[in-house]
Amino acid sequence: MEEMRSFGYICPACGKAVLHSRSVFALNAAAARMECECGKEALTAETDGLRFRLQVPCGVCGGHHQAECAA
Repeated sequence: MEEMRSFGYICPACGKAVLHSRSVFALNAAAARMECECGKEALTAETDGLRFRLQVPCGVCGGHHQAECAA
């Protein structure tokens, strides 16, 4: 079974919860863009194999935040 990672955020444009899953293999192959179905916002994730670097839209302030976490 393939190992998966899940990502979620509240879209600042439409207020909906956005959830996406990607395989670890796919995330290591290329950066991922996970859009809201409204098409106005997206979370981006890239990795160096050790850590994920995320650009996350914020449903509270309407801006974007950077985050890093272990892959």
